[in-house]
Amino acid sequence: MNIYKLANGYEQAKRSADRHSLLQIQDNRSMIVECCHEILLFNENTIVMRLPKCNITIVGLNLTMQNFSSGGVIIRGSFHSVSFEERTEK
Repeated sequence: MNIYKLANGYEQAKRSADRHSLLQIQDNRSMIVECCHEILLFNENTIVMRLPKCNITIVGLNLTMQNFSSGGVIIRGSFHSVSFEERTEK
């Protein structure tokens, strides 16, 4: 197989994966967020993150955040609400 064709396919797959996020919520105590582009706000009661297609706001008590990979975070605490705001800019 042509190495350039393989590299091009890999780059296309990588760009495609960056257009979506994955959230996994375990009860109201733990959340894994993949493909987080930016932390817009963080304190013990509110977290706002920019994801590929929207912003997500988590409101709760004693919220903590850990980085588990490039673009991924684990959030722990007592969640009260999770909301999404669609963004229009690219």
